Amino acid sequence: MSYGVATMTAPTAVSGSASGSTIKQVKLERESELRIEVDSETPLKLRLLNGSAEIFGSELAPEIWLTFPPRLKFAVFTWYGATLEMDGATETDYTADETPMVSYVNVHAVLEGRRNRAKASSSNDSEASQGPRVIVVGPTDSGKSTLSRMLLSWAAKQGWKPTCVDLDIGQGSITVPGCIAATPIEMPIDPVEGIPLEMPLVYFYGHTTPSNNVDLYKALVNELAQLLETQFARNAESRAAGMVINTMGWIEGTGYELLLHAIDTFKANVVLVLGQEKLFSMLKAVAKSKPNVDVVKLQKSGGVVSRNAKFRQKARGYKIREYFYGLANDLSPHSNIANFSDLLVYRIGGGPQAPRSALPIGADPVANPLRVTPVNIDRDLLHMVLAVSYAKEPDQILSSNVAGFIYVTDIDIQSATTLQQSRWLCSVVSGKTVVAMAEKTVLCCKCGILMAPNPANMCVTCLRSEIDITEGLRKHEILMHCPDCQSYSQPPKSWIKAQLESRELLKICLNRLNPDFKKLRVMLVNAEFIWTEPHSKRIKVKLKVQKEVINGAILEQSYVVEFVQQDHMCESCTRFQANPDQWVAAVQLRQRVSHRRTFFYLEQSILHHDAASHAIKIKQMDQGIDFFFANRSHAVRFVEFLGKVAPTRYRNDKHLVSHDPKSNNYNYKYTFSVEISPVCREDLICLPPRVAVSLGNFGPLVICTKVTNNIQLLDPFTLRQCFLDSDQYWRHSFKSLLGSRQLVEYDVFNIEIVHPEVNIGGSKYVLADAEVARVTDYGKLFHIRTHLGHILKPGDRALGYDLYGAISNDMELDKYKSLVLPEAILIKKSYEEKRMKKRGKPRPWKLKSLNMEADESKDHQPSEMASVSDVDDDVPSVPLEELLAELDLSEQEDGGDNMSE
Repeated sequence: MSYGVATMTAPTAVSGSASGSTIKQVKLERESELRIEVDSETPLKLRLLNGSAEIFGSELAPEIWLTFPPRLKFAVFTWYGATLEMDGATETDYTADETPMVSYVNVHAVLEGRRNRAKASSSNDSEASQGPRVIVVGPTDSGKSTLSRMLLSWAAKQGWKPTCVDLDIGQGSITVPGCIAATPIEMPIDPVEGIPLEMPLVYFYGHTTPSNNVDLYKALVNELAQLLETQFARNAESRAAGMVINTMGWIEGTGYELLLHAIDTFKANVVLVLGQEKLFSMLKAVAKSKPNVDVVKLQKSGGVVSRNAKFRQKARGYKIREYFYGLANDLSPHSNIANFSDLLVYRIGGGPQAPRSALPIGADPVANPLRVTPVNIDRDLLHMVLAVSYAKEPDQILSSNVAGFIYVTDIDIQSATTLQQSRWLCSVVSGKTVVAMAEKTVLCCKCGILMAPNPANMCVTCLRSEIDITEGLRKHEILMHCPDCQSYSQPPKSWIKAQLESRELLKICLNRLNPDFKKLRVMLVNAEFIWTEPHSKRIKVKLKVQKEVINGAILEQSYVVEFVQQDHMCESCTRFQANPDQWVAAVQLRQRVSHRRTFFYLEQSILHHDAASHAIKIKQMDQGIDFFFANRSHAVRFVEFLGKVAPTRYRNDKHLVSHDPKSNNYNYKYTFSVEISPVCREDLICLPPRVAVSLGNFGPLVICTKVTNNIQLLDPFTLRQCFLDSDQYWRHSFKSLLGSRQLVEYDVFNIEIVHPEVNIGGSKYVLADAEVARVTDYGKLFHIRTHLGHILKPGDRALGYDLYGAISNDMELDKYKSLVLPEAILIKKSYEEKRMKKRGKPRPWKLKSLNMEADESKDHQPSEMASVSDVDDDVPSVPLEELLAELDLSEQEDGGDNMSE
């Protein structure tokens, strides 16, 4: 059988034991690794048949069975090859020949050299006598604990006694979670039992994350570092052996600050970074100011298993159970009944705050994170794990390490006694016992995992198995949906327009469920959509609710509600379908030009801003579009929108439909005639003399560079620019001299810069002299001035207006008697060759379009040009406009001319 890329022998089935287990042999090649996850129910036995192998740096003795408890994850590595025998079930087991073990053992070799140099040094106070102080950092699930065990075991195998320091309070490698601890390692760490609990220094923090009390975490780290420094000063052998520090996986924000604090406090001189490039770069920058600190980046092992928050919570519960009962339930914790008078219980952090009336003005009451506050013994302490301190007085709790832990199994208030189970890390002091607690953490009364206390003393999983707070809440509901106007019914009579997965639709759905929430006293915490196929007519909403359950405990639970869409026309759509001419106001949008470029741009703006959402009908007309509304205010709002996106002017009229002389009521139909300026982007304009003088003798030949509600004009010969708003334009309106349909392609032969680059209105221009010739006629070379000197170079092609052969009957141009027209005016660079390569390829996007009805009474103007995607590669050389001059193309084909007007 082969796993990964390493070769394995076929599993050999033998007659099993009484339990019917199967034994299989696994052969490992050189420098390969067997990664195993033990089954969650049954243990696994493993032994070495031949060769040599190790588990986390500890060598395996041949022909000796090792029993690994359920849920354990480990890896067996061999340098020269080995044959293993396994008896039991595994969740996964596979081999891998790509491991970072070579780089890890190289790190060990460097550390070994430092230890030898420190031992050879005669001075105890110099840096030379200090052995390596290694701190292992990295994100969660990067293999920090495994690497630390390897380095400690390899050092112990060489005869050293390095110190193991564990700052990972969420995992607890030495003792129970919620503590920082240190212990000397005198022999390779047992692959099953882990780090021994013989002479540990333990400081109780009481939380599973440093963010709960950062100041307390720093204070305990300082206490542990000072105590280790004192021991190193007395013991030269321990000082030369150094220490290996395992850290937490919180490496951002405050977590990163705590890492730097640990490096400074323990005076680490080697920082090993696992699997985090960003963290390595940040620490490398910090190390530049610390010449004695080396930062090394190592590869994360591929066998590292990611664990979620729920798994970590269960693992902490198993770790506490293992502390009291042993890994294989071979320990019997000491049970004891203690009087309340024999125990002094204190909480670290929190405590009463001073009232605002006793503080200066503007000051807020703040709890002291290092306050030691006495706690009354009551039923709240039931099922809690408490730390027993060496402290004689309350003010010594922070500076004193822990003697052991007790687990409160029962509290008798009447007799003032507590029933405890305890395990001590050393001999217990006599007299009153000082118990420290930082956070209320208890064991679930059903499954036994570590959890925050609640009145039910049950974890969330057990509470959910007992109680379903979603019982009685509706899981299915019907939504009335109007297919014409895309609105949803909001009882009793209103209809609200809403898109799928919008905030408005979510509000409509929640309003249907609110009566159930009030009736069952359930509080809604969160709501979000679950994606469904739009054609399925199903809308799924995931809700998160809370409810008070047993003994005041609050349970949070998620569930899904399915809404079924049923098509039903709203009242307004029903009336419109009965008589489509029942409109009150009409907006007639017109532009007197031979193309529809501006309307393509307006269509996308209207769709983007949902400006025509109240239109009951949209009709495409000759040279424009008509919008019909059921309310005059909607039409006025739409006209105001058009004035903000294009230079427009309008006039309004009203027509009397009917009136009631008795009640003096009149019914009118209103019509708004909106005209859009015929000037478009890239048009060549000859300004009327009056306009040119009013603009400071601007022009008169100018180019329109941008059209919004203002018209932006540019003089291509002087690079002057001006803006005309709607009022200025319509006061003395003018038309374009030439439009984009008259653009001619030119070849550029030479460019000479006349003026350096300038930035005008957010665009860059360079004035230059150019030599150009028409692509269709190389016999005539034109010397012109252009504003495109920054993008044109010899060999390029440009589009411009041919004034040399143009015949114009513009009356404004005739008013300038002494005006000398240039032979050509370039407008933009041509990218026709690139477009030719893309022809025939479908677009990766598709524009939305308004739902318009065509006016069949009149013929529309032909579209400006066909869509590029509809043209084959063998496009004719004849201009496409001439071929399609009499062809009426659909609007979808006009989509290729969408303008950014």
